[in-house]
Amino acid sequence: CCGGETKYEMSLAGASECNGTYHPHGSYGGCGVWKLEGSGIQLWYNDGEWRIGMTCDYYYTNPDYNGGSPPITGWEIPDTHKNSAAERPVPNITPKLF
Repeated sequence: CCGGETKYEMSLAGASECNGTYHPHGSYGGCGVWKLEGSGIQLWYNDGEWRIGMTCDYYYTNPDYNGGSPPITGWEIPDTHKNSAAERPVPNITPKLF
């Protein structure tokens, strides 16, 4: 997985608390982890899917490995471990190099 020096800007998510800039925040299972500025919400890959949220508390998930980078499209509201504030629309995600 990659990660490195890329930030991700999330916008237009129905769960507005997910919107903002995600900064690199270490790694998990060999893939990058990004954390939302000023929040505990993270973006990471685990157990066959990308996740936006916190441990066992997800706003959005995506099964697209996308070469180890967070996918731009294809996000869904999860069936399990769903955060009660998760709602449509799903987020737009834009990579930003710093």
